[in-house]
Amino acid sequence: MVTTTDPRPTANLKWPSMQEPQHTLTKTHHRISAQLQTGEETQTASRELKMERRERMDQLARDEMSQWPDGPVQMRKLLDGTVASYGVEFDPANKKFAVESGF
Repeated sequence: MVTTTDPRPTANLKWPSMQEPQHTLTKTHHRISAQLQTGEETQTASRELKMERRERMDQLARDEMSQWPDGPVQMRKLLDGTVASYGVEFDPANKKFAVESGF
């Protein structure tokens, strides 16, 4: 046993018992395992969020495409309605567009 009268600061230190290094190693292992598990959970959640976002964007694109006109007749009606909303009228007799006088 080392006495406390020794002037060296390291003289008062004791060797650790056989259980202490093993206990420290076990605690470190559990902490690292928990961190890895949390990291894996975070990555999984991130992947799931990305998949949900991609699915929502795909659904929005499909919805938008379903609203588009299917043929030339519907496309013409859409164009006429859009142009008319800006105050331009289509004269089918002359096959020309005419701007309304109030615009």
